[in-house]
Amino acid sequence: MIQFAYPFILIALAALPVIWLLLRAVPPTPVQRTFAAVTLLLGLKDKDQVSERTPWWLLLMRMIALGAIILGLAKPELRYGENSFTQDRMLIVLDGGFAHEKFAQGHREQIETLLSSAETDQKLIAVLDIAYPDALDWQTAAFHQERLANWTPKPWVPNFEDSIDPVASISSSYDTVWFSDGLEYGNQRLALLDVLQDRGTVEIRAPSGDIGVLQSVSRDGDELIAKISFSNAPSGVPNVVFRGLTPSGARAEFARLPVSRDTLTAAVSLPAELSARLTDVVLEGEHHSGAIVHVSDYLARPRVGLFSIDPSEEVAELLQPLHYLRTALRQNAEIVEQSLDDILLSKPAAIFVTDVSRLPNEADLVNWVTNGGTLVQFAGPTTALNTVDLGASELMPVRLRQGGRQLGGAMTWETPKQLAPFSRQSPFFGLEIPDDV
Repeated sequence: MIQFAYPFILIALAALPVIWLLLRAVPPTPVQRTFAAVTLLLGLKDKDQVSERTPWWLLLMRMIALGAIILGLAKPELRYGENSFTQDRMLIVLDGGFAHEKFAQGHREQIETLLSSAETDQKLIAVLDIAYPDALDWQTAAFHQERLANWTPKPWVPNFEDSIDPVASISSSYDTVWFSDGLEYGNQRLALLDVLQDRGTVEIRAPSGDIGVLQSVSRDGDELIAKISFSNAPSGVPNVVFRGLTPSGARAEFARLPVSRDTLTAAVSLPAELSARLTDVVLEGEHHSGAIVHVSDYLARPRVGLFSIDPSEEVAELLQPLHYLRTALRQNAEIVEQSLDDILLSKPAAIFVTDVSRLPNEADLVNWVTNGGTLVQFAGPTTALNTVDLGASELMPVRLRQGGRQLGGAMTWETPKQLAPFSRQSPFFGLEIPDDV
């Protein structure tokens, strides 16, 4: 729909017929007087013939040029779908999250056109950034033009829940133009849409292109699985890149895999050495914060050493000292079960020792702990029967009481006790303590 910012200027078009007649007017015929000497010029002819009237095509071109000037001064504007807006207020809603970054420039241009139209219609404008919701501030379009020119999306997910209150608190009617990032957010988006539709007309402007998001990276045994989602069906098959650091500290690409169209995942099994140095996973072709996952410790498979005195063959598997440790760590760690010297050579992140009263090569183990290693020791029957003073070891933080386990006494209880609430001076103040602790 075409509208004019200054329609009163179009009145000048009515003057075009008058101007046409004026341009076609011919001056009056000159008075003829006989001059005897003119007979000397008889027979002479002019090389150039001057037209008595202005040619019609030249007049037409002049009229078209003049009409174009008048139309230009009236400032015509092409508006999209705004003919259904009837309110004197307009709310501009922006998803504003990480996915909006890809379409931010195109939406800025649309917003600029929208604000120009609103300024012509003298509408009050408010802006709601769902990623950073705040109270609605109704101002002129000129006020918001400078503010929105510098608007940038936030590197997180839109906050639909907190965006409902600022909208619902305004009881008056207004129209809404919603600039969407194209992603599905389930019922959260629908709840906000219902409130906006109660206030007036809602126009949703979704981006024309598709956007890919790296939803998560998880581990299943030795396999790393990247899960991807798309706003629309992708035109091609994007790749997922697994990156990390070399031993020298340089960045390197460990693997590049296409996304499966059936499962929308990409899975890779990396050697333990590369898996330990993995730093991030990237969805190729996307340039926003939702296309990269920085790998943290939960994806790493640290090397862990298990050491114990070999049990006798008659001991059942469930009674072996290392059975439950092995079962608990198998899914998330690379287990090394060798001699203590070989375990230290493998440079483990931690060493678990079960029911060993005197450790071999204790000096090497002390040096490893001093340099940052983590040693976890479990007592057992062998430790309880040992007559050596366990407190003399450098690897024992406290002196252990020797002898068998004693049950009963003043410090026993029939039901488990829970942790007390954290005090205000505690750095953990405010954390809720689970009931099962």
